[in-house]
Amino acid sequence: MTSADHPLADLYARPESSAPPAVGPGYESPASRARIARWLFGGTIAANACSLLALASQLTLLNRGPGRISLDAWKASEHRVAVIAVIEIVLYLPTGIVFLYWLHRSYRNLRELHAGELRFTPGWAVGYWFVPVLNLWRPKQVLDDLWRGTAEPIAAGTSKSALIALWWGLLIGGLIVSRVAGVGDVGTLTDLKRENVLHLVAHLLELGAAVCLFRLIGMLSRRQEAGAERLSA
Repeated sequence: MTSADHPLADLYARPESSAPPAVGPGYESPASRARIARWLFGGTIAANACSLLALASQLTLLNRGPGRISLDAWKASEHRVAVIAVIEIVLYLPTGIVFLYWLHRSYRNLRELHAGELRFTPGWAVGYWFVPVLNLWRPKQVLDDLWRGTAEPIAAGTSKSALIALWWGLLIGGLIVSRVAGVGDVGTLTDLKRENVLHLVAHLLELGAAVCLFRLIGMLSRRQEAGAERLSA
């Protein structure tokens, strides 16, 4: 007679099942949103690259020196830079919206992948982008959670991604340089050159941040899909 057949079997503690947890019922693949977000980021990267070229061309024009820049050439350069800036702004809005939709779904999926205790809710993972001061570090922590929560095996680890740190550093750096570029009067040729160079640096940093985020969206989505497959196996 086995222990399970014993008449007093219900009085004994039974060992817990060692079966691995399954994917939670609320899991939704982030692949579709990731695909759209990456397409839009590709557009912003292209627009940013065009802006860099336009600013570099304008700097070349300024380097000709006083009296060697025709009014028509300067107006054409300013118009070119302004048009590309408008295109960038138009692209930023849908890109940001789709990225935040992807972020919300991906962070919510961490619960369904049994990633352990989370520091934030899916709503705040998005909301912190709009809270002054906190948005200087919280968004990076959200992506750190996504990276840790999709590690193999899924566990609460201490590993961090250098790519996330690079992305956040480039983004913050670009925002700071962009703000500095808009400070002060522009009344001389030297002022115009200074402003142009600062805008060039800001766009270069923002371009690097966009490329990093483009890669991160793909990597984190693939890690989540792989985690879901491991739990479903």
